[in-house]
Amino acid sequence: MLELTIDRWDFLSVDTDEWIADRTDGLNVEANKAMDHAIDNGLTVEEWLEKIGATGLYGEGSPTAVNTYNEDNFLSRDLGIILAHTEKYGDLFIWAYGDAYGYGSWIAYTFNGDDDGDAYDYGSGYASCTMNVGYRNGGCDAKWIIESGCYIWNNGGRGGMYDDGRVRISDTLQHDDLEDINSAVCPRCRYGNLTFWSN
Repeated sequence: MLELTIDRWDFLSVDTDEWIADRTDGLNVEANKAMDHAIDNGLTVEEWLEKIGATGLYGEGSPTAVNTYNEDNFLSRDLGIILAHTEKYGDLFIWAYGDAYGYGSWIAYTFNGDDDGDAYDYGSGYASCTMNVGYRNGGCDAKWIIESGCYIWNNGGRGGMYDDGRVRISDTLQHDDLEDINSAVCPRCRYGNLTFWSN
């Protein structure tokens, strides 16, 4: 779990490199060398994967590819991600920094997730209230699930005041100009601050 920070433009973010490191066991040297050789000889990453008989992560179908810039996400830099299972190199998490105009250099890492959800959870996580005293004589222990990087949903805890359903994250964020700090007010108790974590 990586803590999400509220940046000065009022949205949540996590360092992309830390997020990748959390999902992988680092560079797959052999796969990366073979992929670079194939690219240098005119193949695309997809063509190289097809040539070596790569499948989807579960050993069937084709490798899957996503672009985070098409999704609401917490990453500090957008990515292109390709997940593939190979006989020779194991499970690969192939990534490149990207944007709407294209990609940088592709890099093959060893994927350490239990399933593909671990590679595609760049917009999910959870939040909890830090208020542990006062509110209804027991503090506020509200728990929230983050959905699609934009909303939080109530996921338990005592009480039932105020907003217990879907709440837009941006509606909880506030900036104190005097202190130059950002915080997020708990939608349930309206006293405590929320801390956010990515999956």
